[in-house]
Amino acid sequence: MNYIGLDIGGSKFLVASADAQGNIKQRVRRPTPPALEDGIALLQEMIAIVSDGEPVSAIGAAAGGPLDWQTGVISPLHQPAWRDVPLRQIMADRWDCPLYVDVDTNVAALAEYHLGGHDVPALLYLTISTGMGGGLVQNGRLYRGHNGAHPEVGHQTI
Repeated sequence: MNYIGLDIGGSKFLVASADAQGNIKQRVRRPTPPALEDGIALLQEMIAIVSDGEPVSAIGAAAGGPLDWQTGVISPLHQPAWRDVPLRQIMADRWDCPLYVDVDTNVAALAEYHLGGHDVPALLYLTISTGMGGGLVQNGRLYRGHNGAHPEVGHQTI
């Protein structure tokens, strides 16, 4: 089994493969290309590298928000070329496996909850990087808020 994780960041792409137990097998990091077409081609190349010829069992992608998690359309504010991009559909056109697309901070919050904060009723994950954001897990479930718009803390006046 070969599980692939994509981090589509404002300054870098990180692609990793893992086995069924979650052990990282390979990872590749590259600067984020400015053009969408170059970015899609680079993701394909990076996935080919980390999958090492093995079939891909599932792919999870994380990108900056906002993102429509139901349709898989991303609109990261720090990447103008990637606004209103149907990432899940683009991935489905290229890979025949289960696909998951969400906001990077939601993915990080879920990872922290499952790998670190096991016995807490609520966990808030905050990050300040190329952008600022957060994800909230309550009672083991990701909190999405009204209309699926999770807590967009990056859009608060500080």
